[in-house]
Amino acid sequence: MRLWVCVILVLTACWMLMIEPFWLEITHTTIRTAKVHRSYRLVVLADIQTARLGKYEKSVLRKVMAENPDIILFAGDYLHTYSHLKERTKEFNDFLKEINLRAPLGIYAVRGNEEADSWPQLFAGLGVKTNRGIKDYHAGELTITTGDAVWWSAPAINRSRVDGFRVVLAHHPDIALSRVNADLIVAGHVHGGQVRLPFIGPLITLSKIPRAWATGLTVLPDGNLLYVSRGIGVVRGVAPPIRFNCRPELAVIDVIPR
Repeated sequence: MRLWVCVILVLTACWMLMIEPFWLEITHTTIRTAKVHRSYRLVVLADIQTARLGKYEKSVLRKVMAENPDIILFAGDYLHTYSHLKERTKEFNDFLKEINLRAPLGIYAVRGNEEADSWPQLFAGLGVKTNRGIKDYHAGELTITTGDAVWWSAPAINRSRVDGFRVVLAHHPDIALSRVNADLIVAGHVHGGQVRLPFIGPLITLSKIPRAWATGLTVLPDGNLLYVSRGIGVVRGVAPPIRFNCRPELAVIDVIPR
């Protein structure tokens, strides 16, 4: 009996460390609204959170273009390294140029909590919107609101009123705890919890949102929507780089006419 227990524990550890963290799931979510008259495809990349781009991260970025996005949303936490940052930033930027990262209605990125001040250089020369102050961008019938996700607040967003379907791109999903003038909030940060137990959900989220909100689409109390991506990578440094019952995610969101 002890031998079988040891075998199961070893196999579970191998799964959590070496298999599931790289077993990408491409999820598809459809949102119907009367505020648009054509379909819009959004592809969300959250929490790549890698010391450097490897084979896995490069394959994920290539899959973005295979989904034919109208809009690409980067939800923060790209590189997680404290050494050779300049070289790693250039590697990241060079690869995005190599795969010709593009989207007809724009690419938008916000700062995560792991970013250095130089983080916009990750997207230099690619036309990616990386503004630090809160700003609204028109993307067809959609408005994409972005800004420095570490410091922004709901009141600051709500000072601007927009027509049509509004998407607020954040890193921390906690912004959804305030009443935000947005049809859809897109966020990351919590990695879905990384370890999710049946009937319990995520053990830790490092967020104040309810655990039930930690992954996927949630209808908020005000009737608007929150989408939290499980992210591409894993937490590094302060926790083991594991996943269990919480696969990494490339999120595809289709906003279509009702």
